[in-house]
Amino acid sequence: MGDTITKLSDPSTRALFNKGAIDILLLIHDYPDIILSELISRAKMSERTVSLRLNDLIHAKFVVERRGQNNRRQLRLTKKGEKVAELLKQAVLLAVSSSA
Repeated sequence: MGDTITKLSDPSTRALFNKGAIDILLLIHDYPDIILSELISRAKMSERTVSLRLNDLIHAKFVVERRGQNNRRQLRLTKKGEKVAELLKQAVLLAVSSSA
């Protein structure tokens, strides 16, 4: 258990626990290659909040960005980000099924 606590305090892992980060991660999972303006619109958060959380997720290697058509920022999950998103979705399904 102590090892898990240590890993939770790692800066890359902490990126997930900032308000809105999981929402952004799951939106990118559901909309691969989403452009930044669409992410901001769908996230229903301020542009600043999305930008801060996104930078944290990129730094933690959960998300990568590339320049797409018209030099727009397109966002996609890394393999690490995909795995975390899938585990989060499974946790939600488990929580919902356990409460029934």
